[in-house]
Amino acid sequence: MGREPEAHRPGWILEWLTWVLGEALSEPAEQQTRMVPHTFERATFYRIDYQMQRSIGPDKVKEIETLVGYGEQLANQVDWKDILAGKETVHFVSAPK
Repeated sequence: MGREPEAHRPGWILEWLTWVLGEALSEPAEQQTRMVPHTFERATFYRIDYQMQRSIGPDKVKEIETLVGYGEQLANQVDWKDILAGKETVHFVSAPK
């Protein structure tokens, strides 16, 4: 999953509660980034995210072509030779201390 564009900032209590709940439920993606290097200490770990131009829900089947386009753009931006060689790139994630 890619990163979504900046979301609307909550202005009143119901918007804040909705936002907090949403953030609490989206935390597992960040937990993966912390868990993998900790669990596999000797592995080289990269996190490759794509900055999406707009939010696309996982149930939006009609957006498959758009998502394929995003994937192709991302694949062309990544320095695969350095990643496959285990070098530190902009996508490298260091293990937590």
